Amino acid sequence: MKMNPDYLEIWKQITNATDLSKVLVQHFSYLVDNPEYDRLLGAVMQKASSCRIEKNSLQILFSNDLLLSASAPFSIKESTTWPESFKKLISVHELLEVGDANESHMARDLVLGDHGSFSDEYIDDEEFEEAESPMIDDQSDWWIYHPEEKNEQNEPMLYYVSHESGNVKESFPHNVGILFLKRLADQLNIDKSFYPRSKDEDTIYFELQKEIPLPFYILRAENIDKYYRIAAVLSQNNERFFGILDTSNPNEIKIIGKTDFPSSGDQLNMKVSGSKVILFNDRTGLFNPLVWIDISDLTSPKVGGVIDEKGIEAVAAIYQNRVVYKTKTDQLIEQNLLTGEKKTFQSLIRV
Repeated sequence: MKMNPDYLEIWKQITNATDLSKVLVQHFSYLVDNPEYDRLLGAVMQKASSCRIEKNSLQILFSNDLLLSASAPFSIKESTTWPESFKKLISVHELLEVGDANESHMARDLVLGDHGSFSDEYIDDEEFEEAESPMIDDQSDWWIYHPEEKNEQNEPMLYYVSHESGNVKESFPHNVGILFLKRLADQLNIDKSFYPRSKDEDTIYFELQKEIPLPFYILRAENIDKYYRIAAVLSQNNERFFGILDTSNPNEIKIIGKTDFPSSGDQLNMKVSGSKVILFNDRTGLFNPLVWIDISDLTSPKVGGVIDEKGIEAVAAIYQNRVVYKTKTDQLIEQNLLTGEKKTFQSLIRV
């Protein structure tokens, strides 16, 4: 495997590029042999602030003073025992080293390449005899290749080794280029939304991405359309009101329409159907009515009417222009919101 003799010319083109992040993505795309990590590579290179050639290395400075130093290519003999995926990596850069740009002698927090600092004598496990390490992690820990076990691309599986205990811990299912990218992204605090989800995850999980301060409290909310507009019961300056929120831009959530409505208590239930909203709570039928709001004009929602009937329970449903509510006597009443007509609700469900 031969190295590219024109690497210095390539480096000069990178340092002179007008769109640095774009050209860095193109150059370091060799790290990523799984398209699920393309977005993560793009997010990492968006953090690059400058690039220079120094000490026969291509040096990329990131916004948090993290420095990535990429050395010249290395011509490796085909007869070596390194995996093919690793040979491809060092044919572009023999070493990739990451550390603090402010240190005169950069501590190698992260190193990808034949670093030469590992010996299988550190591990008291015959299974990993003659194992090789393609990467240093956290200055003094290693990732090593399993001598026999293969990953999804039929390359040696990577395992993590702690320098303190010598214990072999968790594995990584992809090749070492992606592992290096992921660890670099961790150090740059890249938003987790750019990381691909593991195929092993069989449940949906949510993670807080960002806290956004608002000038009001959201007491109840429900999505109403595909444009990220939300019907909500809001509170501001000790006043409660109904509003329509535009959340299409998370950095600028705004009220586009609002109206007051008669009710007491904060624990309100809200249900939406088409252009109608109903509001009710456990005090409905005692101290306040069931309220319906017309949201056909989102910039000017209006209270369409109330159902001020004693003995209503905090159970109600709405479908288009019809609302169904339950009385204390367990009777279901259907009311047409446009005409006011009431009748006993006939359920389609038979027990």
